[in-house]
Amino acid sequence: MIPYIKVDLDDNEVISDQDFPDLLTGISNTIPTIDPSIQELRYRAKAGALLEKKKQTSRYKAHPWPFLCEQVLTEDPHDNSGKIKPFPALPYLERIVNVWLVERKLLVPKSRRMLVSWLFISLHVWLLLFHEHEYIFFAARKEGRDESQGSLELVKRAKFVINNLRSYKPPFTEQKRGRIFCPSTSSQIVAVAEGANQLRQLAATAIFADEFAFWEKARETFAAAMPTIEASGRFTGVSSANPGFFADLVFDRLD
Repeated sequence: MIPYIKVDLDDNEVISDQDFPDLLTGISNTIPTIDPSIQELRYRAKAGALLEKKKQTSRYKAHPWPFLCEQVLTEDPHDNSGKIKPFPALPYLERIVNVWLVERKLLVPKSRRMLVSWLFISLHVWLLLFHEHEYIFFAARKEGRDESQGSLELVKRAKFVINNLRSYKPPFTEQKRGRIFCPSTSSQIVAVAEGANQLRQLAATAIFADEFAFWEKARETFAAAMPTIEASGRFTGVSSANPGFFADLVFDRLD
């Protein structure tokens, strides 16, 4: 807020040209001056905060685990003990993170309520916020009619992660239906449905396929995805148990 000083004159008061400079001098004398030492303390505090933010950003960029444990919240509408909770620092989740960083093609069979989907949504948010030129697809069997279904729901959860970080202020993101774009990194997350044509037309750097075992076109989608990520991209497939292509991939039963 810009400080201001209100000067009231009586309705009938007339100020001569000779008196006007004296009036201005009187006004200027009422404007408070800032002690240089206080100003310096403000500059130092601001510089310290910027330096701390830079250190924090560098630490989070170096490895996603501190970012997940210190900043990410998850949401479970079916948990009566608390719908929104901090991401848990559980050993099995940390193990998955470390494997994911090394293995660029990864399949993860899971049980429900193990937070595996939240984990990989948050990991791809980490890619979006801290790494440049990432083109990330969130894929599901269907895109969904709205943000409560399919890959649109996955992107909605990514928006929740970004908008509810516990203390870290993330870079600005443009959030639309089925899409998140981060201008500072030129990275984005896009919702897509299964199907060879969905992925063959687009070049991805990372694909997150949720509940992959239940896709009707899992084989065709996987085959179409491979050329787009062959050089340096990622494919992460996650699913609860179900016979079919995903199980054959996991247990190496393909010819």
